[in-house]
Amino acid sequence: MGNWKFHLDTIQKMLPYFHASGHFFYAKSCHLYLQDMLSLEEKMDPLEYETFTKKGYFTIRRSDKFWSGIWSDMTIEQTLMRTMKSIGGLTHGRGISNSVLTMWTLGMVFLHNVCDEIEKFCGISIETTE
Repeated sequence: MGNWKFHLDTIQKMLPYFHASGHFFYAKSCHLYLQDMLSLEEKMDPLEYETFTKKGYFTIRRSDKFWSGIWSDMTIEQTLMRTMKSIGGLTHGRGISNSVLTMWTLGMVFLHNVCDEIEKFCGISIETTE
């Protein structure tokens, strides 16, 4: 499970490095993120906040491996975006019009669940180390 306080402390310690290296958009995003996360307790139900922060439910675990929890955006990158960028995916060999992008994106949300169930049924898992 994740350590919420350690997560926020780490983000805060990264701020000077973003500024020093000229990554001002990252610095701005981190400032806004920290501001939102530090006020989260006031906005959430106390039980949900406790579960989210103290029990580590702000990470997603797709494996039983130690230290394998990842952020939700990284989960999206490793699942939906991986298929978009692979052979036969959206960005390889196809023109991307608005209608193609819309149909692919809407279809992938539903197809992802189907693929997960097929992997479970077959006893295999396609994972990446990225």
